[in-house]
Parts: sequence; C-alpha cells; structure tokens
Amino acid sequence: MKVAVLTSGGDSAGMNAVVRSIVKCGILKGCEMWIVREGYEGLVRGNEEYPTDEKNKNSKESHQEAVSRTDSPSQQQCDPNLLHNLRFGDGELLRDWTAEYVGGRTLKGRYIVRVGWDDVRGWFSEGGTLIGTARSAAFRTPEGRSAAALNLIKEGIDGLVVCGGDGSLTGADLFRSEWPSIIKNLHAQNLITNEQLSAHSHLKLVGLVGSIDNDMAMTDMTIGAPTALHRICESIDNINSTAYSHSRAFVVEVMGRDCGWLALWAGVAIGADFIFIPEQPPAAMPWEDHMCAEIRRHREVGKRKTIVIVAEGAHDKELNPIRADYIKDVLTERLGLDTRVTTLGHTQRGGRPCAADRILPTLQGVDAVDALLSARPDTPTYMIGVQENKIIRVPLVDAVKATKDVAKAIKAKDFEKALALRGPEFREMLDGFFATSCLSDEKDRLPKNQRMRVGIIHMGAPAGGMNAATRAAVRYCIKQGHTALGVHNGFRGLLDDNIDELTWLGVDAFMARGGSELGTNRAMPSIDIGGVASKFQMHKFDALLLIGGFEGFNALLQLEEGRKHYPAFHIPMVHLPATISNNVPMTDYSLGCDTSLNALVDACDAIKQSASASRDRVFVVETQGGKCGYLATMGALASGASLVYTPEIGMSLDSLRKDVRYLKNRYSLDVPGKSEGRLVIRNEASSKVYTTDVLTKMLIEEGGSLFDARSASLGHTLQGGIPSPTDRARGARLSLRCMAFLEQHHQRLSQQPAKARQASPETAAVITIQASEVKWVPVQEMVLHADMANRRGKTNCTLHYFSSAAIMVSRPPLPLKYANPNIREHLLAPTLPPVKYQILNCQGKDILVGRLKIETPTETGHAFILRRFDTGAVSLTTMFRAAFPNASEHDEKVEIQWVKDNYDLSGNNGSSKDPNVTRLAGTWVSPELALELGKAYSLGALIQAVVDASPDPSATYRRSGKAAAAAASATSVLSTTTSTPNGATAVTATSSVESSTIVVSKPPSAAKSLPTPSPTSSAPPTKRRKESTPDPPQDVKPSRASPTPSKPTVAPRRSTRTKSQSPAPRSTTGTVAPLTSLRTPKTTRSTKAPPSTSKKAAVQSDLASVDEEAVEYKVAVDDLHKEDVKEQLKLIEDLKAQRDAAMAADQDSKEGLAESSKKREREEEDKPLKFEFKEPETEERAIATNRRVGRFNNLEPRTKSVAWGIAAFAFGLGAMWVFH
Repeated sequence: MKVAVLTSGGDSAGMNAVVRSIVKCGILKGCEMWIVREGYEGLVRGNEEYPTDEKNKNSKESHQEAVSRTDSPSQQQCDPNLLHNLRFGDGELLRDWTAEYVGGRTLKGRYIVRVGWDDVRGWFSEGGTLIGTARSAAFRTPEGRSAAALNLIKEGIDGLVVCGGDGSLTGADLFRSEWPSIIKNLHAQNLITNEQLSAHSHLKLVGLVGSIDNDMAMTDMTIGAPTALHRICESIDNINSTAYSHSRAFVVEVMGRDCGWLALWAGVAIGADFIFIPEQPPAAMPWEDHMCAEIRRHREVGKRKTIVIVAEGAHDKELNPIRADYIKDVLTERLGLDTRVTTLGHTQRGGRPCAADRILPTLQGVDAVDALLSARPDTPTYMIGVQENKIIRVPLVDAVKATKDVAKAIKAKDFEKALALRGPEFREMLDGFFATSCLSDEKDRLPKNQRMRVGIIHMGAPAGGMNAATRAAVRYCIKQGHTALGVHNGFRGLLDDNIDELTWLGVDAFMARGGSELGTNRAMPSIDIGGVASKFQMHKFDALLLIGGFEGFNALLQLEEGRKHYPAFHIPMVHLPATISNNVPMTDYSLGCDTSLNALVDACDAIKQSASASRDRVFVVETQGGKCGYLATMGALASGASLVYTPEIGMSLDSLRKDVRYLKNRYSLDVPGKSEGRLVIRNEASSKVYTTDVLTKMLIEEGGSLFDARSASLGHTLQGGIPSPTDRARGARLSLRCMAFLEQHHQRLSQQPAKARQASPETAAVITIQASEVKWVPVQEMVLHADMANRRGKTNCTLHYFSSAAIMVSRPPLPLKYANPNIREHLLAPTLPPVKYQILNCQGKDILVGRLKIETPTETGHAFILRRFDTGAVSLTTMFRAAFPNASEHDEKVEIQWVKDNYDLSGNNGSSKDPNVTRLAGTWVSPELALELGKAYSLGALIQAVVDASPDPSATYRRSGKAAAAAASATSVLSTTTSTPNGATAVTATSSVESSTIVVSKPPSAAKSLPTPSPTSSAPPTKRRKESTPDPPQDVKPSRASPTPSKPTVAPRRSTRTKSQSPAPRSTTGTVAPLTSLRTPKTTRSTKAPPSTSKKAAVQSDLASVDEEAVEYKVAVDDLHKEDVKEQLKLIEDLKAQRDAAMAADQDSKEGLAESSKKREREEEDKPLKFEFKEPETEERAIATNRRVGRFNNLEPRTKSVAWGIAAFAFGLGAMWVFH
C-alpha cells in the first residue's frame, strides 16, 4: 500500500512529529511512504514540472547507496522492507530548508516525494512543518480536486493522511466523498486505465487536527495547542516580573479567532485577573464596569499587578468586538493604572515543540496508520483525537459539523450552547477560572454551618503543579467561606504545630513556582498516629487534602485504617496525585510528570546536539522515576531515543547483546561522515547490576570504530523548574474537583451526631484520570491494585507507550505478506465471533479457557485465540498464528523472542519458579500487552472480545477429550464399584492386537466455581505402585517439523503446524497415575505391540476419546518450546533417580542384611570420591559450655561446696607452682 501525508492550513508545532510517526510506522507496516509538499496545492500541482536534470535523478542514487551497505551478515538480518525504505536522500533538503535550492539538488517542481526511515530523522524537534503548507484556492474547485486525484493515481497512492484545521479536514472529507465520481470522469477522459480505475476505486483517508487554537470539537487537544500555550505562559511569566516591579497592568492579546481555549487555559495557568473569550462574553453590560470593579477589588487587597488576557476573536454579548487597545484605555482612564499592551502574534506558532506536542502526535500517527490500513469503502473517514490521556477515533464529518455548530451558536448569541459544544472540560475550566480569580462577598458564601476547616498537606518528593493545586484550593475555600490551613513540612510539621491559615493574596504567586511552597517530606502518619489524631482534633480539621505521590496514597491508607481507633479521622479525606514518577496506581496522569518530561526533553535535545556534533557518539542518559518506567518511556518517545530501559522490562545480558548489535548495525548504515548522535535512556532502577556506568563502558568497548559513548545523569534537575502550563491548569482543575468532593461528603457527615460520626470508605479516595474519564477510587480499593513493594501499580500504565516507543525505534518485521485475509471479514461482520469456553485438564488440574475461532487459509481452515482464566493471560502463540497463519516458524520465533526480550511475561504461565500455576504450551502474555500487540497484528477488536469475555461461574462447560478421560480415570480409581458414573459414555477402540475401553465422563451438574490455580489437585492423589511406574524416555527430542514420534512408547506431542497425532492407548491391565511434576512429558506403559499397531491403536483411541472440537483444540497440547527441553530432560533424570532409589530401598527391605551390605559396597565403589568441608562448631561448643555452667548452678549445696573446695585447692597449688 502507498500512503501519502500532507499538512494544510496554518502551521503548528507537532506537525513534523506527525509526519515522522506516520512515515516510520507505515514503513514498519509494509507501506511505501510519500509526502506531499505545500499541502493541497502540491497535490494539485503534482510532479508535472519535475526537471530531468542529471543532478536530480529522483532519489535512486541515495537509495542504492543505502542498500549497498547491507552486505554484512548482521545487516542482512535486518528487516528487508526497512532496508529498502531506509533513505531516498530528500529528507536533508527539507530539514535544511534547501528544497528549492537553485543550482544543486532540488525538489523544485516535485511536490509528491517518496521518503524513507532516515529521511524524517530528527524532524519532531523542529517547529512548524518541514514539508510546507499553503491555503489552496485551486483545490476548492472541482477541476483542482480532479487534478489532485489524477496525480495520486499516477504515483499509485491509495491512502492519504491529512493534518490540518477544520477547513483542511472539511476539504479532505469532500475529496473522499467525490472520489468515485472523479475517477469515473478521469476514466471517461482516457486519463487513467482500466487497471488504475479498478485499483483506486476507493480512497483511504484519515484526518489529524493541527491547530494551535484547539478549536476542533470532539477532541480535548489538537496538535500544536500545548506548544502555543507554552509560548503564551512563558511570555506572561516574563511580563509578570516587570508588571510587579512597576505596579502596572498588562493587556495581552493571544490567538483564537473563533475559540477562546488559549486565552482560558492561559488565564488559569498564569493566574490572570480577567479574560475575554468568544464563547462566554462578560455577563454584565456594560462590561467595562464589571471588569473595573473586579480589578479594583484585587488592588484593594494589596495586589500590585494586573493581567488581562483577550482572545483576538473576543466580543461582548451583542457581538461587538473587544480590542486590546480599548481595554488599555478603559484601565488607564477609569482606574488610573499604568497599562501596556502586548500582542504575542505569530510567536505562539513557532519554536520547538513541547513534550506533549511530540508524544501525542507520535501516538496519533501510529493510530492513523492503523485506521488507514483497516479502512473500507463503507467505513467513515476518521479523525484521530484525544480525550484526557486516550487516543480516540471519531467520524470526521461529525467532528467538523460540531465545530461549525459552535460558530453558528455564537453568531446566534446562544452562548450556553456554544459552551456545551466545546465539551465539559472547557466549561469546567471556565468555572475554575472564575472560582480562583474573583473575590466574593460575604453574602455569596456558604452558611456558617456548612463551612469547613480544610487541612492541606504536601507529601513525598516535590513536583510541578503542587503549588498551583494549593492556590486553587485556597482560593476556592475563601470564595466558599471555608478556612484553608496550610501544614508546613508534612506530618512532621503537623506534629510540631507548624500550621498557618492561608490567604487569598498569600497564594497569588504560587502558580509559576516549582517545588513545594508548603514544604514536603516522606514522613508518614505512622511515626505517631495517635499524635496525628490529636492534632486533627486540636486544629478541628473537617477535611483533609493530601497532595503528593505514592507517599500521599500510603498516608491516606494509614489514616483510613486509623479510623478504627481514632474518631478524629472520620472526616472526608482526598489524595491528589503529584509525582514526576507517575507511579500512583490506577491513574494515567500525576501532577509534575509533564513538567519533568519537558525538563527531560530540554536536556536530551542539548545532549543530542552534542552527540550529533561528534557524529559517532551515544549518550546514556539516566533519569529518575524509582521503579516506575513512565518518565524514561515517555522521555524516549519525546526525545527520539534509540533504546530505553525501565524497571518493568528490566535488563539482561541477552537484551544488552541485542541492543549493542542493533547500534552497530544502525551506525554502519549511516552515511559516512553524517552519523547521527543517539540517545539511550535508562531509568535509575532498571538494574542493580547493569548500572549506567557499566552500560556506558560496555558501549565504549563494543562500539569500536563505529561509535563512542558517554553518560549523563539528570538527577534532581527533573524535579525543579517552572511548572508547565499543563501541570498548572490540570492542578487547578483537579484541585477544585477535590474541594467539591470534600464539600459533598462533609455535608453528609455533618448530618450524623458529632460523637457517633462514622465515615464510609468512600470518603477516603484518590482522584484519578483513567483513559478518557476522571474517576474517584476509594483508597481501600486502590490498595488492591498497588504493588506496595515496588511502589507502583500492578497494571503497567507505561506498556502502551513502551510499545509505541519500540515501534518508533526498531522491532522485527511482521510477516505481513502472510496476513490472514479473513480477519477483515470478521471485523466488518455485524457481530464478532463468540468466545466459547472449555475445561482442559493439564497435569491433573482443570483449567478453564476461552477460545475464539478465526477462519484461516490453511488446511485446517481455522485457528483459535486462547485465553486462560486462572491467570487471565492470552496466548501470544495463537494470536500470531491466527494473524499470520502461513508464516514460517522462524518468523514466529523471532516475534516471540522480541516480545520476551522487551516485556515482562512472569505470572502469565507456569514455570519452575512458580509451581502453583500450571504451565501450558506456548507463550502467554497479559491482557494489556495482548491488546497492544493485537493492534500490530490487526486483531484489535477480536483481542478486545477475548479480553472482555467473562465466563459464568455457575454454568456447565464442556470438557476436552483429555480432561474428560482424566476425570473418568480418576473416578475409576476412587470408585469401589464397576459401574460407570452417571452420564458417562463408554467407547471401545479395537486393533488387531489389543483393545481398550475409554470412559469419557460428562459432568452431571453445573460447576460450582471456575477452576483456579492450586498447588494440589482437588482429588486425592493415587499411590504409585512399583510395578506400574512408567519408564521415562531416555531421549526426548520434540520437533515441530516431525509429526511422528521417534519411539512407539512415547506419546507424540501435537503440533499446530501439522496434523495432530494421538496419544498411545491406555493399558487395560491397570491404571497409571500421572506424573505430578510440571512440564513432564506424558508417557505410557510399554506394550509388546509393534510400532505400527501401537500407532493405529493410538489414533483410534484418540478419535474415540476426544470429541470434534477437542481435536480442533490441538494447540492446547502443543509441544513445549525448545527452551523448555533442557528443563524437561533434567526433570526426567530426577524422576528416574528417585524411582531407582525407591526400588533400591524396597529391595533392601526384602533381602537380608548381608546381601544389602554387599549392594551398598558395590554402589559405593561406583560413586566418585567427594570431600566434604565442615565449618568449626564454635557456636555449638559455646552453647555446650553454657549448658555446663547451668548444670553447675543446679548442684546440691553440699556437692557445690565440695566442688568449690577442690577448685580452691587446685588454684592454690597452681599459685605455689608459679611463685616457686
């Protein structure tokens, strides 16, 4: 598939990150990637004016030069598609702004250009759009759109990604809707052939919103808006100092012709006194009186500066424009303030993108490629948007319509509708601005019986946004009539009575200050829980607001548990997460992490500049973050790091070897003399052995002549600095939600008698952002999702971002040419295939599994995606085989090994270290990882169905043939009669030599509960008799390529690549108890039948004992992976040794002592000599001496006197001898 990407409309920071992400992700998905210069105008012009100059031979020379450097064996192991699309030579022209250079290599006259992986290298740190943008009048005409379609067809492009504002996306949707008629006209004019008409019957199109105004509906954030907000806040922060110095007023005009998002968020983030936005003009008329009255109040309480922010499209209730110069005249004439006007203009558009405008566009670009590949003629054109922290898809038509409805509502003076169309977050921020900027009168406050004394405590390490959240809480308290009590230095300060009442003006400067103005430490309430309770009672706390990281969550947990003993804790308490590590469970976002990410990006940009100047240098950058890899992972996405190491994934010698090999290959593919400096980001707790210093020395040693290495530890620089606008605005928003929570529960608790007040667990909660929602989680519920030992959540919130980071760097190619074509039919069907349930019996234990059947173009005609419900894990093996059914075993092994190297798979399947979980064949991954990998495999909705499946605990689920046979065998052993259980079915399988009867037991009643992992089986184990002990095979060499067993006595394991073989027949003379050790091959007793007869009986027995669907379920008894063979052989040898020892002991008990001793002599002769060293038993002797002293004290008095006499006599003789 050929995909082109263009940027249109006004430029915005982050557009280059989108282009880079789409190009790299598209190449990894097997697509040819193209860029369109100058937006829609370039699409209309095409490549008709492309010169045939010898200096400009397209990019074949650069491409052949790149491919020619792939002769070494290590480089030939790289993705062939990636090597074929490594570079085409035009990326440097675009990045260096020499695309239309006259006299040398140029892109002049060429607007649709093919690009490779390295052509977009380093783009995301550049502002604006390097591929150019223009407002095209020609594209607005039918003739222009027809020319654009013809140019796309000429280049063979059938997918288009458009990044622009609402106007650009409206044109894109119109272009797609007209596409069928356009190509018919082109064919009628003989401009395209029949083959081209058939191949390009449908245009696949996806839109991304690039606009600094953030004016698109149905998305919380547009590309470029965060960076524009950064520019505004940086400018106003600088203005604040001069405004305070001269006691001046400043009127700052920001962009926003039809949307006031920038003005609103900037007003909240910098603490403006007044704002003007199009969606909500001043309620009072004339507005001049209202504005002057509010600013006069601020001046009366002692405020020295005044900041008024006005959007360029601001107006009053009558839609009369409000200009910055007019506001200046009003403030000067009516209030006598020395007022200045600052128009920021296009400085808001330019500059380096902030961290958010690198990360979000990257994630949106990945999703855009996925949406493009899954697009069909009957699916709508999607717009990729954001809700809170979640990437979403919405129909482009609906988003554009809702955006236009906002403008219509404003023109109709229906401002409430306009606010509603902007979304709940916009309205919430507007209410928050009024709550924190206005001084209220006594009559507007709550009744005195509803007012609270609110304690505010900072916990843990400092983080950006703590002070902003405190400022918002204090000002809300004052507006409502509450009393805000600031506790300095955490719980230690509380015990020392270091508490102040915070004032409206006292917190005015908190917004732009980093760290913690109240002071913070890691002391917990447990240092003196009784003292903390007494201080709560002494200061009459009615509510508590904790702002901090994992320590804050832990402190809230201790206070909630202390309610059992201390009535003072029966008040509403809330925790607002604030930590740069973002390690609080169940939340995707914590205050401070955005500020820290921006500090990390700034440092990495400077370090990378130094590395690039040296041409061949790798920098290992160490970050903070504790045992949570959020900061390192997101920093890698934002800085373009080549490698990233986190505690969740860990570091191993194998992964380091692989990474060093990757760096060597990558540097060898660079243009000589133009190698790029590269970054390796390592979390401080990734490994205790492979430290930053060890890793740096390893890279220096292994780099040789290819590259050098240096290290840089950022340390506590990530905790300081001015908070980012996002942390400020979100801190204020979440803090106000916390105050509303405290008010609500305080009002309910106040209705109870004071001495008998009992707070419910819901009154001690943590505010969290989960995907696209803000949720309250009781602390007792959150502790269930917390990994207290590692101080992070049990669910890895960085997994999704780590996967995206890996995609942007390197991962093995997926065998897309073997992709299952039937998956699309399943996804487009009205309903997805159902998930069915079945009980397996493995190693004597029942395991409930869910399976989703997928049609495949193979001999069997189908495959299953499996999930086990004891651990919740999903089979990666079955996922891969369902997605790529005809891929080779090598492709499967490479993909599974990559997953093992980059993700922690512990706990998903059994192992020798975790004997409580029964091990099944294949590789199993967590549901979260399955969803992420499912997107790469194009199985997204199908994996979601498997993950969402929930079996009914009271339902009866059919057993597989193996499980039924095992249950029947156990029943026959335990039963004392010869009759079969109720509902059992007897099936006889005969052969030319012997016959055997298999009883398949069907459960007579519903299962009481789902099978769960257990160290022991529910049925009592049967005793193994010596004569019935099976002989383990001497050599076990499972092979997926060989469907037949090497020995007739060993049951062959089934392979998912070949037709399943059946186990050997059961003996009719007795029952053999299964081996209880994990991962031991199933064996049977030896028979005297020839191999062919045994094999035939095995097939008949299998057909008799396993039903049709159990045969289809062959993957559940698939052979174990090669890495388990060694452990299997070791277990077999151990079992054999134990059996021999048992037989020897039994023989000894039956024979005489003489014969027994001879046997032991023979055995001792065979044993090698061993030297056993034993430590001196000094400790035992000391204890023995103490015992003797104890016995002396317990002697009779007369005996003790005689002893003392003898001792004295001996002492005297000794003295005489000495002095003689």
